[in-house]
Amino acid sequence: MNFRFTAFLFVGVVALVVALLIVNLTDPPPRAGAGLLEPLALAGVKPADVDTVEITRTEPVAETLVFAKVGEGRWELREPHRAKAEGAALDGLVRGLFQAKPTLYDGLTENLISHGLDKPVKVTLKAGGNAATVAVGKTTQSGVNAKVTFVLAAGRPTVPVAVPSQDLRPLFREATADTVGSAADLTKRANDFRQLRLLSLNAASQGADVATLKLSRGEKTLELARQADGEWTFTTPAGYGLADNLGDTKANAELLTGVQPLLTALDAFRPAAREDYIEPASATAPPDFAKYGLAADDPTVLRIEVTPKGGPPEVLFVGKAVETNGVPAVPAKVYCRLDGDPAVVPVQTDRARILANTVANSTLMRNRDLIPDARKPRIDALDVTVGATAFKLRKVGVAPDQKWAVYGGPSDPSEGAILAVDDLIRAACAPRAATDVLLVPSPTAFVLAEVKGTVKVYFDGIAAPTALVGGKLPPTTEVVEKASAPPVTLTFGQVTPTAIHVRRVIGTGPPTDFLLPLTPKEGEKTTLAALAARPRLEYLKPDVGSFSPAAVARVTATRGAEPVYDLTFTEFDNLSVIEKGWFPKLTFPLGKCLNAGKPASHAAADQLLNFLGGLDRSQPVAEAPPDPELTAWGLKPARLTVTVVLKSDPTKPRVYEFGNEILPAAGKYYFRVAGKLMVLAADKFAVDSVEKADLRDPVIHRVDRAALGRVDLSWRADTGQVDTLFVVPDPKAKWAATEPAGFNLNADKADELVRLLELPTGGAFVPGPEKPEYRLNGDVLRAVLHRHPLAAVEFIFGAEDETKAFVYAKSNETPGVVKLPAAPFRPFLAGRKALGK
Repeated sequence: MNFRFTAFLFVGVVALVVALLIVNLTDPPPRAGAGLLEPLALAGVKPADVDTVEITRTEPVAETLVFAKVGEGRWELREPHRAKAEGAALDGLVRGLFQAKPTLYDGLTENLISHGLDKPVKVTLKAGGNAATVAVGKTTQSGVNAKVTFVLAAGRPTVPVAVPSQDLRPLFREATADTVGSAADLTKRANDFRQLRLLSLNAASQGADVATLKLSRGEKTLELARQADGEWTFTTPAGYGLADNLGDTKANAELLTGVQPLLTALDAFRPAAREDYIEPASATAPPDFAKYGLAADDPTVLRIEVTPKGGPPEVLFVGKAVETNGVPAVPAKVYCRLDGDPAVVPVQTDRARILANTVANSTLMRNRDLIPDARKPRIDALDVTVGATAFKLRKVGVAPDQKWAVYGGPSDPSEGAILAVDDLIRAACAPRAATDVLLVPSPTAFVLAEVKGTVKVYFDGIAAPTALVGGKLPPTTEVVEKASAPPVTLTFGQVTPTAIHVRRVIGTGPPTDFLLPLTPKEGEKTTLAALAARPRLEYLKPDVGSFSPAAVARVTATRGAEPVYDLTFTEFDNLSVIEKGWFPKLTFPLGKCLNAGKPASHAAADQLLNFLGGLDRSQPVAEAPPDPELTAWGLKPARLTVTVVLKSDPTKPRVYEFGNEILPAAGKYYFRVAGKLMVLAADKFAVDSVEKADLRDPVIHRVDRAALGRVDLSWRADTGQVDTLFVVPDPKAKWAATEPAGFNLNADKADELVRLLELPTGGAFVPGPEKPEYRLNGDVLRAVLHRHPLAAVEFIFGAEDETKAFVYAKSNETPGVVKLPAAPFRPFLAGRKALGK
């Protein structure tokens, strides 16, 4: 063998391989970002500029697919027939061809056949007058986890290169994306590029990608157009005005009442898979659409037309229900087709029936909002007329120190009742406030005799908000009418048995008439009509003033000239151990009217002051009634007067005057603050609680153990004989009996009884005078607690009440009869033997 020849041959082969690599990979160097499309890149074309994609194959049959871009992210199949294409797949394919880069592959040759490039799938991208074609060959394994696809880059029709198959993934069918084989077997067919979403809308975007919607069935048509502010208006039927956006969720489930539910229903029209498409039997023969109930002239066909923003209209026909052996399929499916597309596709949905019902009842899609809820935060002024009375409500001050003020009365400006104003605004902006929108304004419902009142609502109408100085309301407040948000005027007119006519005028525009219910809707306490009829008085904030019990220094009450109670706030500094255990440090010693000098019930005093401090929630009755009315109402002079002195300003007491019960509206009393003109209606329960408060301390006496010297106990037996027992503490802190002599005393039981007698708690005063059946004559148990240096406490127990849960008792420390829990005392009421061993 000639080794020299062999060596030369080997060197030649190596040189050839190196030359091929240089040509393929480095000569000339590819333009950055050009990928496989250097001619387009040299012309300045970018992926977003590509408007046409052509895919041509020769196997297994000759076929050319032509896709055209019809909008941002939207593509359409133009050949061999028209169909909506998946924009993301085609955009991905274009980007992949621009970004794909050759990679090293050891078996790369110039042999086109060996790389499947003799009969390739050709992909041509066009942008205006520029075009470039990439030939795609077979895909093969390259390493353990990598595959490469052989291609002929645009402008290099004879030099194969290998690119990572991942770069061309949008070209391959999903089922073959992870396999190897020829381009004819792996690349997508026409159906593989079909878009599953039949209509170019996305319910999640709330229709922001749609310009118009049109649904027709037979002679009925529903057509909507989206405005720049996001509102939808009716084009057909004419004169229907705005459409309801969200719709009534409690409406009939067989039709839709809002645009958002309509968009959701239309978005549901999509097949489960691209394989579901039923292609025509022949490319030349016209499809038999009538077979599926999809003939364009069929009056039962539901026609859905969607015009995307910046795109041509799309028309979807919805035909018959899909049947299996003559029985409707479960779950429900309907046949659909897009206009211009020869294919029919079954779609799983029950929305077709509901959409047809909606088209037939499109009036229920009309917007029944008087004022959009979104505008509610911008309302800062209202002009209200009720009958012959007109007044103005204005939001004054600067946030967060803002108030509502009332203008138009002789004593104005007055501070407004924020809850009353908020109720009116909330009702005027309530979604679907009206039950119906009239097609034409009523000629008779708003004649002068029928008008009940008007409410004019301004949005950001306060011309120049100013801060409140010292909380003082401005004498006047000017408003402006903005062209960008014109005021809305609501006029309340004729009343029918079930509704009231309301006319809405936006700025100087045409009127729209609504019907509002006379009864509150579910979850509402009243109606807008009732709120709009409220007089000016109900918008005034009661000038009462609130306070907490802890702020009070003294409270007194008189009924005419008769004192009822007088409580003075006293802070105790030197309390005994027992008092500290059972006495609050801050309490109300009772004044001269009841148990003078004795402590009052802290809980009862707190409750009394809570009722007085909450009178600012009372309802107005009259703004400035004349003296004859005040006299008739029991306010001049006042039937009951309560004076509250606050710690913060003792020189300016608050005086509350209570009159008679308001009849026939029982449950309220006339009430006013002395010096104020307004008369209010105070709750009867609160007034009764203030007037008839039992302020006595339920702890009827307190005895300090350290001051206790002797306890005398006596019981009267059935025979009339009196049993007595005198017990004294001995030096060992035990109890001992001194009389009768020799009594074997159980010191622990004696201690238990004495502790109960020192501080009897848990009781309640018994109303009325003492009765014989209470047996408080000393028959049951009389206890005398001797204390030094104070006088003895005499404590008498009587019979148990009818419930057997309480026992009657009385003490010389506190007038009246009390009930104490019977269980602790019951063992000791049976006689002296209860204390023996």
